[in-house]
Amino acid sequence: MKKLFILLIFFFYDFAFCKVINIKDFGAIGDGIFDNSNIFNSVLKNIKNNETYKIIIPEGTFLISNTIELPENVSIEGLDPTISIIKINTKNTAFTILKNKEVNFYQYKFIRNLSIRGPEYGINPFSWKDTRIAADKSVGIKVLGYRNRIENCEIDGFSNAGIQLTSSYYNFINKCFIKNNKYGIQINEISTSTYISGSEFRFNSIALLIKNSYSIYITDNIIEANFSNFIDDHNPDNSLSNGKAIVFLNSNNNYVERNYFEEQYYNVVLDQSNNNIFTSNFFAVSGKMPENIRKKNQVTFVFKNNSSYNTIRDNTIETTSPDIQKTEIIFDNSDFSTNSINFNNDINSMLKKSWQNDSKKPLLKN
Repeated sequence: MKKLFILLIFFFYDFAFCKVINIKDFGAIGDGIFDNSNIFNSVLKNIKNNETYKIIIPEGTFLISNTIELPENVSIEGLDPTISIIKINTKNTAFTILKNKEVNFYQYKFIRNLSIRGPEYGINPFSWKDTRIAADKSVGIKVLGYRNRIENCEIDGFSNAGIQLTSSYYNFINKCFIKNNKYGIQINEISTSTYISGSEFRFNSIALLIKNSYSIYITDNIIEANFSNFIDDHNPDNSLSNGKAIVFLNSNNNYVERNYFEEQYYNVVLDQSNNNIFTSNFFAVSGKMPENIRKKNQVTFVFKNNSSYNTIRDNTIETTSPDIQKTEIIFDNSDFSTNSINFNNDINSMLKKSWQNDSKKPLLKN
């Protein structure tokens, strides 16, 4: 009864205090041809700062050519990602920027139930791409503010990032399908308190890039086949080259738990990153990758540049055939003895044998 009462309160609040705007009522056309940028911006110019708004994207494909900047009191919601579609054709445009002019202590804003399609949508992610062309502004959702929820969205075809967080706090990214981008999610410039869960990352060059950030929680996701050609081919010495699931650059105290990994060159890269925890993840190392990819080891972890005090425990590695190596872990010449690793007994024994008499290797649990 108490739960029902709370739900009724939220239902009443949504309709009584949140003004709902259907973008079609203001002249938007969802034919994929008409440019709706001016209509979006005209609606946003006329909102009141002391009221809460929800912009509804109905069925249709709504083209925009200029970035939409959402203030802290406006959310955007579609009906379903299969029918409510935002389309961006140019590489110098993000769909939307979530930016708070003031710290918002009381309220989240939402983007949910949408497909957001960039200029690379529908183009083979493994086809040749001119990586010399800068496309830093090609972002699906750019997050600069506080307290945002991105839910049930499909984000596809951006030359930089599907979602980009910069100096942003208190974010939830849930139940999204993020594919065919340079970076699926890019988090940088001291972002924190971000929860990424229940999502699928596929056909990006790097699924998740976390740089200079902390307290990022990555849980219950599928991260598979991220080696598309938005970045030049894989370079073992370059943490930002193609074919990686998660890259941590100078990022500490993050948590990666209960994810499924398959078909990346490198699954996890730790580069000058400390005190991160990886637990209960499943790494599938298969032989089904394309022939030119299969020759490259599907490495589980890479440690670089004195990455220290990281914990890897209770993870599972399975291969599709006995001739595929289970325990591919790469280190540079730094001292990694403060890191702790514990797989099952068989894998621990293999690692212990290969690392015997090497005092710089991580601590292996028995």
